[in-house]
Amino acid sequence: MRPGDKVRMLRGIEEGHITRIINDKLVEIETTDGFPMPVLKTELVLVASEESDYFDKPQKTIEAISTPKAAQPGVFIVFEQEDGKKVAEVFFINNTDFSYMTVASEVASNGLYETKINNFCEAFTSLKIGNYHLDQFEKWPSIAFHLTKLDKKGKSEPEFTKRIFTAKAKNFFKNKTSSPLRHNPAYVFNLLEGSVRIDSEKLKEQLTEYQEETIIVKNPHSPIREVDLHIERLREDFEFLKPEEILPIQMALFEKELDSAIMNNCSEITFIHGVGSGKLKYEISKILSKHPHVKYYQDADKQKFGYGATKAFFA
Repeated sequence: MRPGDKVRMLRGIEEGHITRIINDKLVEIETTDGFPMPVLKTELVLVASEESDYFDKPQKTIEAISTPKAAQPGVFIVFEQEDGKKVAEVFFINNTDFSYMTVASEVASNGLYETKINNFCEAFTSLKIGNYHLDQFEKWPSIAFHLTKLDKKGKSEPEFTKRIFTAKAKNFFKNKTSSPLRHNPAYVFNLLEGSVRIDSEKLKEQLTEYQEETIIVKNPHSPIREVDLHIERLREDFEFLKPEEILPIQMALFEKELDSAIMNNCSEITFIHGVGSGKLKYEISKILSKHPHVKYYQDADKQKFGYGATKAFFA
């Protein structure tokens, strides 16, 4: 692969051209929307220049539905329900002046993520996530959102938002109002309220609440961190959490602290996950194995942690 080659994502719909070679495993591509992004070479396939001569197929896209400006600006997850129907259509609605690179994934009971949206959502447009049956409310998965706000020129600003939405009956059914999409009856939730937002200017302030309890800085000149992911250290109400609610909470903190360590030029970080069923360790390893900034990872000191911790070293 060389700069200028046209490529397509193996597990997505994006196409673009290689703009530079980052290292022997990673390249930067510019998508057809003009958005630059780093991608593993193993996730790309070359597109032959003759392809368009033989195939005249429209590129698969996720249609963005125009949304009228509502009185309240924000970014929402909306469960829209037509009268008399037991199925709710679920939408991600961007009712702001900015565009968002949107990734929305369902979190299954076994802790695995299934991506439902991986696309741009322009200002005042919406993307459909799927259909949920109201009579199966107790079985609805949590939905994890990763939102990168873009300026009006399509460039990424130095902040992004992470939020895991879990529908709970005691709060869900109190939020029935009018959908900003088609003004049908809907349950509407603002994703920017209570979300985890990381800003390069305010990062230290936002991490204060975790630093004393879960992070140990070994050496200020070469920061090394230990992050305890045991749920009893993260939530006082852990005894009342459902099993399927625990892993998303742990993974949200894991991803937040991983991003923080990279931004603060840490040399390494240790995640204390325990042994348990192995689901948390599996999810951590899956992300570390594909992360462009992780040089390698391994089991942490077995005399100290047994097999209950994983240490990552940064490139």
